[in-house]
Formats: sequence, C-alpha cells, structure tokens
Amino acid sequence: MIFSVVAALALLCAVFPGDGIDLGFAQLRFPGLIEVLQGDSTDFIDPEEQMARLVQEQMALKYAKDDSAYITKLNRSETKIWFPNDDMTYLDTVFAALDNASKKHVRIIHYGDSQIELDRMSCDLREMLQSKFGGHGKGWIPIVPIAGNNTLSASCAPRLYQGFQYSFFDETKPRDSKGGPYATTAYLTGGTVTVTVRCVDAPRYQHVHGFDRVKVLTGSNGGTLAVKCGDATAQVSPNKSLTVTSVDIDSTSSAKVSISGSAHLYGILLDSRTGVAVDNVPMRGCTGNIFTLIAKEEVKDFFAKENVPLVILQFGGNVTPLINKKNLPVVLDQLRSQIEYFQEVAPGSRILFIGPSDMATRRGGALHTYTNLPMYVDALKAMCLEAGVAYWDMFAVMGGQDSMVSWNKNGWAGSDYIHFSTEGAQRMTELFNNSFMLYYDYYTFRHNKKQ
Repeated sequence: MIFSVVAALALLCAVFPGDGIDLGFAQLRFPGLIEVLQGDSTDFIDPEEQMARLVQEQMALKYAKDDSAYITKLNRSETKIWFPNDDMTYLDTVFAALDNASKKHVRIIHYGDSQIELDRMSCDLREMLQSKFGGHGKGWIPIVPIAGNNTLSASCAPRLYQGFQYSFFDETKPRDSKGGPYATTAYLTGGTVTVTVRCVDAPRYQHVHGFDRVKVLTGSNGGTLAVKCGDATAQVSPNKSLTVTSVDIDSTSSAKVSISGSAHLYGILLDSRTGVAVDNVPMRGCTGNIFTLIAKEEVKDFFAKENVPLVILQFGGNVTPLINKKNLPVVLDQLRSQIEYFQEVAPGSRILFIGPSDMATRRGGALHTYTNLPMYVDALKAMCLEAGVAYWDMFAVMGGQDSMVSWNKNGWAGSDYIHFSTEGAQRMTELFNNSFMLYYDYYTFRHNKKQ
C-alpha cells in the first residue's frame, strides 16, 4: 500500500511542471517528490536576533564621525531608506519642515492597506515625531468610524452614509469623483451630525492627548454650515470646493464636534496649533491604485494649505498572492501613475513608499513566502527609484524569505501570516523610526558642518 502511494506521488510529481501552471491570476504548483517525503527543511531566522542586530547597527551609526563612514554604514543596513539617484538630500525639505514645526504646523499623511489599520505603525511614528518636534492629537479621523483604533475611540450620531474610493462595491463608493484627500466622504443632507471622540488612555501614546485645534474638512455644501466644538463655533459659507474650518479649543483628550447643514464631509482633524500631525489612513483591501480616481483640484489645494512635506504610501500586500511575471508590468504601471498623481497634486511633498512585508502561504506541505514576492519587491523598489521617490524595504527588514513564519511563531504576526500583531507593528516601526531619524541626524550633521 505504502509503495503504491509513493509510486502515485512520484508519477504526479513527474508529470506536473516544476514551475507550476500559470493560471493568469495565480500560480498552481505541486510539490516535488523530495519535498513531499522530506517535509519542510527551511532554516528560519530568529526574529529577536534579527531585530537586535539591526537596532545595534542603527545605534552604532550615531557615533560615525565623518560623511564617508556614515554613508557606508547606512548603505550596508537592511533598514536603509533607498533614495532616487542615491540622493541623500532627498528628505532635507521634510527635516527642515520638522525643525520649523514649533512655528508652523506640519502634517504627514500615511496612506496604506490593512497593515496600518487600528493606527498600527502610524501611531508609533506619530508619538516619536511629536515627542521630538512638538504637537498633539490623532490627526485625521473619518466622520463615521471605519474600524477599531488603538489610540482613539469615536462614534457618530446619527450614522451617515459614507463612501470610500477604495471600496469594491458601487453602493459603498462616494457619489462623485471627489472623495477628498482621504478618499472618504460622508454625506450630511440636513440636520446635525455629532462626532464624539475620546483618546485611549495608553501610556505609550501620550501625545495623542491634548489636542487644541479641531478642523472639519468639507466639500460641496448647499448652504451655510455651522461647526461647533465645546463653546467654540464657526460658520462655513456656501462653497463647492474643499474648505478647512478650524475651531480652537482648550487642550483636551475628548470632544464633541457637531456639524449642522448640508455638505460632503471629508473628515475631522484633531490637531495642535503647532508641531506635527501624522494622519493614519487605512484602506482595507486596497492595492494603492485608487488615488487617480479622486479629482485633483481639492486635493492640491488641501496639500498646499496644510503644509504636508511628506506622504507615505504603504501598499503591495493585497496584490502579492496574484502577482506573476505577466501581470507585474501592469501592476507597476498602475502604482507609478499613483506616484505621479501625488507628484502633481503635492509638488512640495516628498514621497516615501513602504513596500510589502513578507507574506506566507502553504506550499510544498509547509508555510513559505509567496513564490513571486521577492521578484515583486525588487521590481517595486526599482520602479519607485526610477519614478523619483524613496523606498523602504520592509521585506528585507523582516529578514527576507520565509521570515513571516518566524514572526508568527514569535507572536509578532497574526495567524493569517500577512498582518503584524500589535507588538510586531511596534517592533517594525521602531526600526523605521530609527532609520528615519538617522537620516535626520545626518541632515543636522551636514548642516552644522557648513556653519
């Protein structure tokens, strides 16, 4: 009986192509006989050792005494930021804006797929930047809460219809091509809507508390709109374009924002009057190719008014299971068009693309990296650099091939082998923050050297 089973397996392995069958939307593969008989022999990384090594490398950089040593060590680390044309000054305008944040409020917008849901990654970046450069508050929130949140709870009464440009279904998309800078629109058609927010009491995120400026983003409104928060009120004149209405209040960790009239509502910004805001904009299921659906005029005006020196785009995971050599050029062209969209609507902003993490699927009787993910990461990085934007390689930082399995075993990733756990997101963002600040330190070092 056993010999018959082995013989049948051998025959199936022999006739099935080694590289699998390309179905267009996926790759169908059958494991080889050796894989079947030997099982999984992959030598998985130790994520604790990987993270400790990278942090140690980053800390050593703080003591580099000259330009050449700094650049050499940075370029050897998996945590490096890749710059177009190896231009180490690419983020200088971002760092200059951060240095001036005590005088002029700075907004950084972090768009991403479900990997950043719950405010993951954005919240640790926000806390780090606000601790160093000043500022309080969560930044952008939608009128109707989309998902849970690690840093803030919110409710909306009455619950309005809200559409998303990244929705797969027509009935949950915006009713026009606008959608605003956050690709989300709620529709107030008379009466009053009240959004209640309360910051979560998490010691790790102290700066989400204490916001003292509330901004309401509106699109087309059919008449005078009234905005109230606490004892402060503001009137919005009839307008067909994006309007940012500010209401200054006493420093608080909770608030009720009431909006009366008829308007397209793009969200609320919980900010401070100076310092840094980091907006978390999660788009579940999105491949990152929806921004070109949004009318440019309003978005361009918003970026100009809100002083946005940096846009972070974090996408790639949702297309990974489907990627192959045939559709790769199409996927890259779509993402490049999104980059070009932001380069047009936000010419004063720098763009940093964070590529996908490792993702695992069952293959050959065990869990392994999706076959075409390494190819996709390399091609995505090359496209970003060619398009003139920076790239951070999360796949390499994790440890590369098959690292997601190790992260899961360590409690740093979920059972879907796609998403980080809360701790995993914190560890990943720690490395990103360290890397970002190393380039800031190098910026400071170069400017001090000139003086």
